[in-house]
Amino acid sequence: KQRAQEYEDKAAAAKDDKDRAKPLAKAKGQYEDAIDDYRKAIGYDNRAYQAMNELGFALRKLGSYDDAVKAYDTALVIKPDFAPAIEYRGEAYLALSQFKQVQDAYLALVRADQDQAALLMRAMEAWLNAPQENMSADAKAFSDWIIERKAVAVNTVSLSTNNVRAWN
Repeated sequence: KQRAQEYEDKAAAAKDDKDRAKPLAKAKGQYEDAIDDYRKAIGYDNRAYQAMNELGFALRKLGSYDDAVKAYDTALVIKPDFAPAIEYRGEAYLALSQFKQVQDAYLALVRADQDQAALLMRAMEAWLNAPQENMSADAKAFSDWIIERKAVAVNTVSLSTNNVRAWN
């Protein structure tokens, strides 16, 4: 996973499509290898929710969103409060335009893990900032919801007692 992400970073820094193609191909190969490794690990221990989560991550990165959701669902059956799987599954739902499920994931994370909620919010903002052609009514409503949630998050952080320092 780490090597694949390093290749993705190289591709993102590339100046043109030609320079981007080689690191993206290498990243794809790394994710494919990771899928094989995670499936082996799960074969040894089918309760390994971390391996299920990472399998979902690699599948999602390769565009197999439905399979990724299945892997995250399995991880969450084993450990229902595993925030990274909730966040990653939210990103897979976003790619599948399953906006209600993205909203549910975000709200669950807001209650359970602010760091993971912030990661999902960044993914939602990236979706919002991507060019959208012929946006459906559901997508428009979701984009409005993201803007509303972002405003709520900013105001909530400023009101949070977690930001108050205890001076000794």
